Amino acid sequence: MAWRDTAMRLAKEALSLYGDDDARVIKYIEEKTKETVEAMPYSDVAWETVYDARNTDYPVYDEANLVLVNEHEDSIGFDETIDDVIARLAYWIVWNKALDYYIQLLEEKEE
Repeated sequence: MAWRDTAMRLAKEALSLYGDDDARVIKYIEEKTKETVEAMPYSDVAWETVYDARNTDYPVYDEANLVLVNEHEDSIGFDETIDDVIARLAYWIVWNKALDYYIQLLEEKEE
C-alpha cells in the first residue's frame, strides 16, 4: 500500500540526512508527513490509508488513533467534515509507521 511506501521513503530520507539525531529526524518526519497528507485527496488516499492500516497493521492504526484522541484532533470542527478527521488520522498513521521504519533501519545499520 502506498502509505507504507511513503513511510519507508521518509524513514530512509531521515536516516540518510540526519543519522541518529532523533530530534532532527522527528522534525523531518513530522514536516514531510504533513506535506504528504496535505497533498492527499481526502476521498481517496487518506481513507484508503486508514482502512488499510486498520486491517493490515492494527498496532500502528491503534497508536495513531490514540495520538489523535490525546491531541484532541478526533472531533469534527465547525467548518470541517469527517474527511478532515480521516486526514489527521492518516497523518498519524504515516508518521508512526515512518518512525517505526526509521528505528528498524537504524538498528539494522548499527548491526
